[in-house]
Amino acid sequence: MDPVVKLPPELTFQIFSYLDPRTLLTASLASRSWRSRILDSGLWRVLYINEGWRVDIRAIRNFEQEH
Repeated sequence: MDPVVKLPPELTFQIFSYLDPRTLLTASLASRSWRSRILDSGLWRVLYINEGWRVDIRAIRNFEQEH
């Protein structure tokens, strides 16, 4: 029985959000269902924010205008 298939995506999102990126990537090898839930962009967004990464919209717009 694969618990990721049985649990709602919101719950697995919460569970996976406690893992570090390396562990998540390793866990994504467990099955296709795990991989699809782990590669959710919302989950990685939370991890980036928790690591201190931020999007600098002003820098992006300046770059786009220059190029």
